[in-house]
Amino acid sequence: MSEVLADIRRLAKVCEHAGNSRLQTNYLVLTKKCDTSGGIEPTLERLEQALQPFESVTHFIWQSDPLGDFLDRNHQPVDTFRVVIVELRTRQ
Repeated sequence: MSEVLADIRRLAKVCEHAGNSRLQTNYLVLTKKCDTSGGIEPTLERLEQALQPFESVTHFIWQSDPLGDFLDRNHQPVDTFRVVIVELRTRQ
């Protein structure tokens, strides 16, 4: 998770210094394992904390419903997971 937090901070810095360019809005899409209840709240809290220092960047975090019933290449069930999308945008 620390690598993902570093990537999110890096994208936030890009947004801060983007000026008038296409880099004002950036997205990071990740998957996160979750228990059968679908809880990933600690992950979302860590994402929020990582973005707090960037006052000139707004962020939105979306998450899918828990996804499951998938098989890996060996036809074994995989863990339930969620797709999380982080949007970072320069504050207008």
